[in-house]
Amino acid sequence: NLETTYNEAQGGGPAETTAQDAAEIVLDDLMRKEAGYVDRIADGNVVIITSAGFTPTETVHTPLAPPLKPENMKLKHGDQPGTITITCDKVEDAKGFVTIMTTDQNAVIAVAGQDVQVSSFAGTLILNVSSSRKTTHGSLVSATRYYVRRYAFNAAGRSPDTDVISIVAP
Repeated sequence: NLETTYNEAQGGGPAETTAQDAAEIVLDDLMRKEAGYVDRIADGNVVIITSAGFTPTETVHTPLAPPLKPENMKLKHGDQPGTITITCDKVEDAKGFVTIMTTDQNAVIAVAGQDVQVSSFAGTLILNVSSSRKTTHGSLVSATRYYVRRYAFNAAGRSPDTDVISIVAP
């Protein structure tokens, strides 16, 4: 059908070209389905793949590594009192970011998965998980200093933490 519609489209008008495009989509879909069927049945068996008229390929998957440390973290006063915006550079392969904010400069906070361990702590602790490298935090106490650090994560693990920087909430 594709060959027929192709021949008709040569020197034809828009309708013939549209018919050719539709026939090409149908053929592409059929070829993908056939390749998927052979792939499932063959389960990597080269003899079955070649007997079906396909050429086997080798796919090498590179294991996912934990993301790198977020760089250039910046804190900025928000438009509203008690609001700050936190940004950092894009981190390749990161699925999200965890921001840790505290009012205690000497707080020892360890985050591992969903477990948070806090020692030597007195003050407020805020944890925020976001898929965005830019987040806005509100409901902070104005004129209070907040110490902020952040790390990126993906399915392979987490990055090292950023350096701690501070800001006084507006």
